[in-house]
Amino acid sequence: MGRLAAAERRERFEALPEVVAEREAFRVGVRRAQLEGRIARGTAGGFYSEADIEHARAALARLDGAGVAV
Repeated sequence: MGRLAAAERRERFEALPEVVAEREAFRVGVRRAQLEGRIARGTAGGFYSEADIEHARAALARLDGAGVAV
């Protein structure tokens, strides 16, 4: 019975709006860092093509437009 109760408490906790928002902000922050790194490496003559860089810039703009605070 203890495991079921713990699982139910964890589910209720993870469903709290502030927990969901924090998780989403973390996910967006990680994605932003990935995209910014791709752009930086690509513009420094790295592995990425111009199309890859433009795609990363567009994805970054969509993240900015989504309005999720990091």
